[in-house]
Amino acid sequence: MLPSEAKAYDLDFTNLYVFGDSLSDSGNLFNISKASNQLNPTIPIIPQSPPYFQGSFSNGPIWVDYLADALDIEVKRSTDLSVVLPDSPILSPITITPDGPQVSFFFNGATTTQSVNFAFGGSTTGLAGIGQLGEVVPGLLTQVPGFTNDLILS
Repeated sequence: MLPSEAKAYDLDFTNLYVFGDSLSDSGNLFNISKASNQLNPTIPIIPQSPPYFQGSFSNGPIWVDYLADALDIEVKRSTDLSVVLPDSPILSPITITPDGPQVSFFFNGATTTQSVNFAFGGSTTGLAGIGQLGEVVPGLLTQVPGFTNDLILS
């Protein structure tokens, strides 16, 4: 049964945080594969453009883009905000570890003041991803702590 009167509220959203896989990735996998390819040319750049649109797994804007536009919010890719090492001023989508390149989750507080998309194509609900770069792709259990750790450290 529906109430006889429905109430509408004008909510003002100031930030949007996105976690997920290729359905939400606006270019994070593209950024890390491109940076990794510069270190090792055998690493493929994913997704290829064309046919994909601006680093996303779509031939046009994805739902995140439409929602951000509707809310009048600019959403940054996490890989456009991360730095190579903690407290470093050098922007980098990857950091180098003894095991090779990994996605950088060093943000120096940048995620606390703006909307951020942490989604990566190939991500899973676990710690890592699947596919050609699966061992480098952060799963949901890595994306969320990457964000919350930046909140705690800032």
